[in-house]
Amino acid sequence: MELQPTIGESLEISEVKCKNCKNAIEESATFCHQCGAKFVDYRLTVRKITNDFLQDYIGWDNRYFQTFFTFLKSPGLVCQEFIAGVRKKYLSPFSFLAIGLTVSILVFNFFPNQYLTMQSSIFPESFYKITFDAKYAKTPELIGTPNYLKEYTEYKEQQIATMKSQNATVLKHFNLIAFLTIPMYTFIAFLVFGWKKLNYGEHLVINCYLQGFSMITMTLMFTLSPLLKVNGIYFNVPFLMIYYLVTYKQLLKLSWGKTFLKLLKFPIITVGVFLIIMIIGIIGTLLFKGTF
Repeated sequence: MELQPTIGESLEISEVKCKNCKNAIEESATFCHQCGAKFVDYRLTVRKITNDFLQDYIGWDNRYFQTFFTFLKSPGLVCQEFIAGVRKKYLSPFSFLAIGLTVSILVFNFFPNQYLTMQSSIFPESFYKITFDAKYAKTPELIGTPNYLKEYTEYKEQQIATMKSQNATVLKHFNLIAFLTIPMYTFIAFLVFGWKKLNYGEHLVINCYLQGFSMITMTLMFTLSPLLKVNGIYFNVPFLMIYYLVTYKQLLKLSWGKTFLKLLKFPIITVGVFLIIMIIGIIGTLLFKGTF
């Protein structure tokens, strides 16, 4: 006759301990119900490390691609469902942003000269003409003379060189700058679209998704620019602005009229925020000048 195990014996046979928190878990469990850690019972190999990396950061289940393409079709739906608690279906906004940043940094640093040239050529010829002509406003008779043309050429080249230098610094610290500006963009969206239906944390989720999406579209437009023979950066800003409006329109269920009214508030509030930051910076510089 086969002896039946006692309760204590049954537990000893069917349960194992979590390697992280030492809590007893079922042998068939894949995660610890106490600390949430994944139960690992295999040796590490290069193949397994690669699979784990892809699973954690991109996902063989295509969570990143599912999130991206769903966001492409209906950005408000992704944000709304994630805020409502749907967490398994989509990649988290911070991971989504991190992947977008990683891709853009790799591509831009692989083609740094092309990136700096494109970023420094966003202003049309008329921009340099207008700013330079301000110098000759009191002496209009000099406009069109050889001396004027020479000085204008030198002025334009100097401005482009300065922008390239500034953009090189931005590229060097691209990931840090992107993460630091997210709270500011979120604050602007918080002021533009309000806080009655969405709090700051929810606005932060939305802006992480939007910025992560923007990084990929900007990288795509950058790579296609030589083929299309246009500066793709010209199109990324209005393209992203459209997605901002569509995302918040879907989330807040706004009419197109109210959505465009919000659009008018964007530049006013953005300029106001930048002015406040500049004033704080100037005051801080004056107060602490010579302290360090």
